[in-house]
Amino acid sequence: ELFPANDWFAARISGTPWIGITGGCFGRVIAAESPRVNPGTSHRTEVLLHEITHAINLQQTDRKLPMWLAEGLAVQEEHSAGGPMWPALLRRGIAVGDLLPVSNLNSGFTRAKNMAQRQLAYYQASLVVAELKKRYGFDKVLALLAKFGQGKKPAEAFQEVYNLDVAALDALGMDAWKAASKA
Repeated sequence: ELFPANDWFAARISGTPWIGITGGCFGRVIAAESPRVNPGTSHRTEVLLHEITHAINLQQTDRKLPMWLAEGLAVQEEHSAGGPMWPALLRRGIAVGDLLPVSNLNSGFTRAKNMAQRQLAYYQASLVVAELKKRYGFDKVLALLAKFGQGKKPAEAFQEVYNLDVAALDALGMDAWKAASKA
């Protein structure tokens, strides 16, 4: 679904005008602003890659994967996600204690204390997914998605696929974020 105005798109997504995003996914349906809305102000290709990734992953898992993982996978498919703002936001988040552990990262999307923390949650999630792919390979990510599709809870799925308990997953995340903040 493409909408000719941001207000129309925002009403479709949230029921209110202007929500500050340009795309959304409802499983098999992707909604987005038309490319004619504010031409040149949004990365339409990245938005579509992000939302198509959601559509695929939501169907693979029967909508049962954690939100942070869905967002991390989708951000990984973009080519220019966040731009130069994200590393600076990460360094600030580390300095002021705004990082959310992986075990609580969903709250960065559903109950962020401000927009900076919400943006940071996207970057944190993408870095965790990148670290999982780097350490264990993409085949393990696919195995993890299969576990969610079988109805496994996050703690159980990560234990079975990666042999990581909640504390170890939180530590993996912190390692990834600290490394990225120094890059």
